[in-house]
Amino acid sequence: MQNASPVCTCMQGFRPKNQEAWNLRDGSDGCVRNTGLNCSTDKFLHLENMKLPETSSVFMNMSITLDECGSLCKRNCSCTAYANIDIRNGETGYVMWIGQLFDMNVYHTDGQDLYLRLAAADIGISLFIYYLSPNEVL
Repeated sequence: MQNASPVCTCMQGFRPKNQEAWNLRDGSDGCVRNTGLNCSTDKFLHLENMKLPETSSVFMNMSITLDECGSLCKRNCSCTAYANIDIRNGETGYVMWIGQLFDMNVYHTDGQDLYLRLAAADIGISLFIYYLSPNEVL
């Protein structure tokens, strides 16, 4: 009998914190960065169709553009990601995450764009992130 749980993967620039547990399909320890951040050289990776991270440590602003948000995030070394958010009635704004990111996921459709801060060394690596159903094979 096949295990019907989805296969989890770490985002580009991250690896399992506990590889042994991960190999046993226990991802509860989550992922850690491959390379530490360096505020002066970090880059932002544009991820599409994302479930945005948990929002306990965020800064929101409804009056600036996405480009202005990116500039603010780049200058704030504690900023780990930012996104344009859609609010009710066609209003938009942005959200900037400070510190660790939790509970992210890639949707097949209808997710949002997320700009994830990565060390420059991890930006050049292009990976495809898949969530396999029990019958899919890579």
